[in-house]
Amino acid sequence: MRPVRVLRWASPLILTIIFLSESQAAEGRDWQAFLGGALTTLAVHESSHYLIAKQYGFDVGFSGLSIVYPDWDPSPQQKMRVSTAGFQGQWIASEIAFAELEKKTGDAFYQGVVVGHIAISFAYAVLKEDDTSDIYAISSVSDLSRNQVLAFLLVPAGIDAARLRMEAPPKWLRNVSIASKGLSIAAIWKF
Repeated sequence: MRPVRVLRWASPLILTIIFLSESQAAEGRDWQAFLGGALTTLAVHESSHYLIAKQYGFDVGFSGLSIVYPDWDPSPQQKMRVSTAGFQGQWIASEIAFAELEKKTGDAFYQGVVVGHIAISFAYAVLKEDDTSDIYAISSVSDLSRNQVLAFLLVPAGIDAARLRMEAPPKWLRNVSIASKGLSIAAIWKF
């Protein structure tokens, strides 16, 4: 996946979330910290791909800002795990951010981490037909269509968007989000 393309498609969503007047994230924000959080999520997403690919012994390179795998010939299991690694990393990062936001409501950095997770997830709605996208790769080794893969990935992002917008999200909503992410990670590693 090309990070520049993700940022291009995710930017309108990030700006919408940032400037919604109802958003708890919009008032008196430290913009540097917020953008740092969003970029941290992108770095977590991409470095997760890198680390899992290296764990399997694949060569990993860069073409501009994109991660590429020269001589890539993975098994279906390896392809599933490398392709989903970015989502797994951002799910974990978003839960760490929410835990910190429970202690420090309004922390711009952690709000940025969550918004980065949401934006990256929704950017895949536009990029799902791109044959270099993670959605395309996941679909190619599973029995799921690209639309089904996308739906599974958007559930946690949608829930987290609601959690971020609410002043005091109910505990059950947090539990549903954590469960959807945890069950997805377990299914990926069982694949």
